[in-house]
Amino acid sequence: MSSVYRFSQLVCGVVVVVATANSAAAQPLVGSGNNLPVPPNPGPPPSEAPALTLSDPNDLSLGFSGDWGPPNTPPVFPGWTGTFLAFGPIPSSNLNPPGLTRYNDFTGLGATCLPSGTYFVISDVDGGSFTAESLTLTAWDTSGNPITQPWLSVPQWVWGGLGVSDPNAMPGWSFTSGVYYFTGATVDPGYNPNVALAFESLLDIGRFTVDRPNEWCNFGLRAPIPEPTSLALLLLGGLAMFRCGGRRDHAPI
Repeated sequence: MSSVYRFSQLVCGVVVVVATANSAAAQPLVGSGNNLPVPPNPGPPPSEAPALTLSDPNDLSLGFSGDWGPPNTPPVFPGWTGTFLAFGPIPSSNLNPPGLTRYNDFTGLGATCLPSGTYFVISDVDGGSFTAESLTLTAWDTSGNPITQPWLSVPQWVWGGLGVSDPNAMPGWSFTSGVYYFTGATVDPGYNPNVALAFESLLDIGRFTVDRPNEWCNFGLRAPIPEPTSLALLLLGGLAMFRCGGRRDHAPI
């Protein structure tokens, strides 16, 4: 086995470990409450949002595709690189209609599913519009079975408006038989803290749905990317093993 081949195996293996380590250690989100806990990490996570393309620019409710990786976005981990398909409106911005969005096809991604460690982002779920802003998320596993165990972590990252450190700005939540419900009804009416929260998925997902009854709150996905420090250590370690291995391997087999 050549040193180059071993090095490529090492890089790929460590990339997978780095991408999933945080999700494996994250505390699952269960139960219910009036306000989600304020996440420990300020700012968005090291990640990339997908580039979204409408299936029909003249029909905002028909569906869309999402692309991760060049040339559409900066590089992401290999499991997320590729294209996914969704049916229904893009569940963000008041320029897009409300409704049910079905993320039905992740086979175009490197992992052929939506890998654990994906960031699920909700934002502006509060009382600012004086309406019942809410999001309902339901998921199925890679075999098509409904996921009934906790599949999202407690929120890990927070950013956005002035409410990022205010416990009363966090939306309420409930978890029942695998279904997550987030609501702004527990945030004071008229209070518009406009915060974004990122949760980590804890399981590989075959498909999921987002129900957005009105257009004043938002949902999106983000794929993790290697942080510069982690990537540098990875490459240095891999290079060291490559150089050591090169002294023993004289020819590929």
